[in-house]
Amino acid sequence: MTLVILVLSFAKLSSPVSISKEIPFDKIAHFFMYLILTIILMYDFTRDTKLNFRKNMFVYVCILFPFLLGALTEILQTLFFYPRVAEWIDLLSNTVGIFTGWGIFLLFKKKIKT
Repeated sequence: MTLVILVLSFAKLSSPVSISKEIPFDKIAHFFMYLILTIILMYDFTRDTKLNFRKNMFVYVCILFPFLLGALTEILQTLFFYPRVAEWIDLLSNTVGIFTGWGIFLLFKKKIKT
């Protein structure tokens, strides 16, 4: 999923998909990419018995990594991938996706451990 996020973040798009001006599809995509990344990381982390006992690693791997990935891609877009530019609302969408993924995973954690 990380590779998918990087490709989509840095790819030169011919024109943004715009069906409606009222629906920010770009922000929705950011939200779902980071929601899915977080759920995958949390699932993998809880399945790995070597890492499961280290709770501080959980925060680094499952929360901090996606946030830093999002922040770094926004910065790199501005520096190296013109005409793409960093947008704080993209980072906010990423962060909301991260915490939503975290919440969804915690809600369904018992069902996943079967």
